[in-house]
Amino acid sequence: MKKIIVFDIRGPAAHFRKYFTNSSSLSYAFPPRTVITGMIGAILGLERDSYYELLSPDTAQVALKINCQVRKIMQTIKFINTKQLNWVNGYGGPTMIPTEIVVPQEGKELVYRVYFSHKDERIQKNLLEKLEHGPIFPLFLGRSEFLANPVLVGEFTAEPSQGAEVQTVVNMSLIEGQSLVFQPDAGKNLIYLKEQMPYAFGPGRKLIEICNMLYERSCQGITARFKTSPYYIDELDETLLFMEEGV
Repeated sequence: MKKIIVFDIRGPAAHFRKYFTNSSSLSYAFPPRTVITGMIGAILGLERDSYYELLSPDTAQVALKINCQVRKIMQTIKFINTKQLNWVNGYGGPTMIPTEIVVPQEGKELVYRVYFSHKDERIQKNLLEKLEHGPIFPLFLGRSEFLANPVLVGEFTAEPSQGAEVQTVVNMSLIEGQSLVFQPDAGKNLIYLKEQMPYAFGPGRKLIEICNMLYERSCQGITARFKTSPYYIDELDETLLFMEEGV
């Protein structure tokens, strides 16, 4: 059994910049693990770049479910260099950057469900209290313009699951061989998409590990044999797989 804190992150739009883009800013469809731990750090009131060891894959477990279908739109955004005052004098105009923005397919809000467990029960308790009373620092979905609201779902006791289907995004390194199923019993084809994402930062915000994450485009479950055990939360009727190989 494992105690897991579950909360939703809600917001109208998002931009999770792909780390390998240059001229245009492309976005992931959902936040990478590094962004999720950054949000948790903000909720806890931890200073920037101070939480990488505390919330590392060796100590913290994170899972993510995309709770709404998403789509991407391209918008050109003006950026002004505020380090110089040329723009005040009427010259040195803004730089135009094409930017990919994630929005909900339907409705007004993106909804990402986060599952969190930590080796240190004090961290669990602290996070639960902050979610009940409000985060220390404001949250945003990748950019400061896209404010986000954390909504506590609850703390639950989850049981290891023998099932092969999970509702969360999946770290592809946890899938055994060629066991991924592309057509469920219902007969509706599954469309899997793979994203190469940052996985962990080290001192100085240095990217020390990347991973390939898998998700289903229409928010259906992912069925496969996994190297680590998924967890089932009876109260939510949800099965999740943590991104880490084991903590």
